[in-house]
Amino acid sequence: MHYVYPHSNFGYLVQLVDWLFGTVGTLRGRRVAMTGSQGALGQALVRQLSLQSVRSIRPLRYDIEWSRGDYPRLKSSLIDTDILILACGFKNNSGANESNCVSARTMKELLDRCQLNAGLQSLPEVWYVGSEAEIHGSWSQASQSYTESKRSFVPFARSYYDRETFLYRHIVPSAFASSMGPGLVYTRWCSGVALWWIRRGARYVLVTYTGLAYVNFFRFFFWVKPRGAF
Repeated sequence: MHYVYPHSNFGYLVQLVDWLFGTVGTLRGRRVAMTGSQGALGQALVRQLSLQSVRSIRPLRYDIEWSRGDYPRLKSSLIDTDILILACGFKNNSGANESNCVSARTMKELLDRCQLNAGLQSLPEVWYVGSEAEIHGSWSQASQSYTESKRSFVPFARSYYDRETFLYRHIVPSAFASSMGPGLVYTRWCSGVALWWIRRGARYVLVTYTGLAYVNFFRFFFWVKPRGAF
């Protein structure tokens, strides 16, 4: 891949070089479409991606570019997308599952259809921002719907991990400080750690200060049963 992306993949034979310098893959020149870009973590990811010289970051805003049950208008946004980042974090009881699980699956399938004849030089990527709640469940009644929606997506995420038509990355952050609740770390730290791992080729992306994401790694790969999209 070095001939396609000359700023990365230097260690074709000795990949330790790329791992040390964070050049396993490149984000330079990639076209990004992103849900949740107005959220706390989403904004931090946008800043980090800009530092990586992505070509563009297109926000997929709820009630503007898409809404629940109305996804076809996203086609024009996804047709030339290299990386689809699904960072929705709706906490509302009535819409959490639709926004955090169903919409993510629908957009992924729509991306597949849009890019069948796109002729991209490399595989498109899908990043999903999950949560350590995937393993520990909900700590409170207020976060129950959010937690259940994130956990509902995991079997689909596991099936995406094995797909060969696109590259799937599952980001698992610990709780961070935001309008949704308190946390011991800030989104700047979370986004920086996520990009550090991704630049080194990680597909299960650990963003943790508790260590629970490491435990969840084994659950994700050896316990969760993959489930087809629809």
